[in-house]
Amino acid sequence: VSEVDRVIIHVQNNRYVAAAVPLLFNAETLVNYNGNDYLNISTKKAMAPADKGDPKDFPWIYEFVMNGLDGDAGGVPAREFFIGWLQRFWRTSYQGDPQPGQSVILAGEKNTGKTFFSKCVIGPALGGSITAEDILLQKTHFNRSAAHNAHWRCDDALAEGDSRIKQILANSLKAMAANPTVVYQPKYVDSTELPFMGRVFVTCNTDPESLKILPYLDGTLKDKLMLFRMKKDFHPHFLNTNAENEHRVLNELPFFLRWLHDYKLAPGVEDVYNPRFGVGSFHHEPLVDEANREQPESLLAELIHAAMVNLRGTVT
Repeated sequence: VSEVDRVIIHVQNNRYVAAAVPLLFNAETLVNYNGNDYLNISTKKAMAPADKGDPKDFPWIYEFVMNGLDGDAGGVPAREFFIGWLQRFWRTSYQGDPQPGQSVILAGEKNTGKTFFSKCVIGPALGGSITAEDILLQKTHFNRSAAHNAHWRCDDALAEGDSRIKQILANSLKAMAANPTVVYQPKYVDSTELPFMGRVFVTCNTDPESLKILPYLDGTLKDKLMLFRMKKDFHPHFLNTNAENEHRVLNELPFFLRWLHDYKLAPGVEDVYNPRFGVGSFHHEPLVDEANREQPESLLAELIHAAMVNLRGTVT
């Protein structure tokens, strides 16, 4: 047996891997998962923070985060829950130990920056993002790019969904938070289930048709979903072109991440009773009412109530 043959035999016997797969934010090249060795081919890295985090160095992002969100929970502003959610998502990924978290729906009027923030702030902070409507709505199972990105976006594209699509989305949002795995299935390759600590971030407008996509917040979904709303009078300043706006926030982002890394959350934001997601689930109450109002059970109850009122009015 030649030396080359001995090397080949050694590799076959001692360096065999089940598959070459992306294991996000894991610095190890060879990773054992579920009893199998995998070659980690992920090149994604969370963005590193700057040395300082003065708000004057990230004015656009600071204005959005601190003044853009409406509502509170028990007197704690919505922004504190949003900051806590994003802090956990980015910081644990940057530290190489990503942890699970809730899916998010952010509703707001047009031109309030919600989609821009998702794509151009959260995305780059986590090394990139993808548009994931087809995967979440089960239109495709080929999700090679999805497994390579931790931030999954759904940007104002689900407004025309019927009740069936709405239920599919709700199930997907629930599964992404409750079962942190993803099926990795490139073309012509057997599928592999991988650990996945990414997030789904859905944006939608606030017209009645767009809000129909809001899922019913029953007991199985409520703790796995954050529901935020932009302030009606919030209008961020945008420059003339998309390229200018993207360049601006990309320059601001490292300073924001240092501020985010060091930010002390307000009392009541951390979930001490259910520490799985680290931060309590925020739900904007008017949006919750809007979501529940669209359910068949709610519509039937309204019809029964109206019929009973009408019946009482006709009975002498």
